[in-house]
Amino acid sequence: MDTNRLDLNLLVVFDAILRERSVGGAARSLHLSQPAVSGALARLRDALNDQLFIRTRRGMVPTRRALELEPTVSSALSSLRDALRAGQEFDPATSERTFTVLMSEVGQLLFLPPVSQFIRRVAPGIRLVAIQSHPSHHLESMEKGELDLAVGVWPYLKQGVLQQSLFKDGWMCVAREDHPAVGKDFSLEDYLSLEHVTVTSVSGGDGIIAKSLQKQQNRSRRIALQVTDFLAAPLIVAKTDLIATAPETLAQFYSDVARLKMVDVPFNLPTIDLRVYWHRRSETDAGITWLRNAILDLLNEYNLRSTRHLLLP
Repeated sequence: MDTNRLDLNLLVVFDAILRERSVGGAARSLHLSQPAVSGALARLRDALNDQLFIRTRRGMVPTRRALELEPTVSSALSSLRDALRAGQEFDPATSERTFTVLMSEVGQLLFLPPVSQFIRRVAPGIRLVAIQSHPSHHLESMEKGELDLAVGVWPYLKQGVLQQSLFKDGWMCVAREDHPAVGKDFSLEDYLSLEHVTVTSVSGGDGIIAKSLQKQQNRSRRIALQVTDFLAAPLIVAKTDLIATAPETLAQFYSDVARLKMVDVPFNLPTIDLRVYWHRRSETDAGITWLRNAILDLLNEYNLRSTRHLLLP
């Protein structure tokens, strides 16, 4: 194959079909017609003498040759995009760029309102996409340039990833407002005598609570219910005799919304270190730098011990 005659646009189509596993999905992501993408795929198949993708009931499945090409093509396109952006100025007022940000459920509830409101005011053409995918995909997505920033607690984002602290959050015990067994004098024995809602999620859950309780007291909670995210736990607590241990900012938010009472957790827990993460390859990307600094400045501007402030205009 004569690579000098290969249209690089065909590689962009190849990369999009790999991501979407669909010709139609690739067409939408590239803002092209489906026949145009099909035609590009046909030319690429001819140039490489391989089918590249096989249509199945599960979508377009890549051939072995396509899988061999995937890391090289994705890395090359990502490097090219980074190089082209590096010399460009970024004007948020006129930009129509889409940024993808990884956030947990709690982050999307508490942080997105002020961030979105700020962007709508100073950069109305920018689109923000918040995602929460499986942790195994996060680092790869950052390396490929598919994920611009991560906000929250993502300790496994290490290789090639830079980070900066946003703030440290604490933990509070929450119960329904009229719970008879939860008062100001809330002891460890009270805590252990009640039934708990616990959380397991892709963003970490509350596993640190069990570890700390076992290490410090050699005790464990009476777990009556386990849920998959922190957003559900306070709402369940509001309608039952169960209690939960939740991040303080979330507990404060729900204390008014769901009429909950908050009490200190009767043993020591490590603080929650919320951070913003970005890949080293995006260091020269003026747009990502602007968004990262905007998030840092905006969230530092508020008193993050009161989520009422987070929701102010």
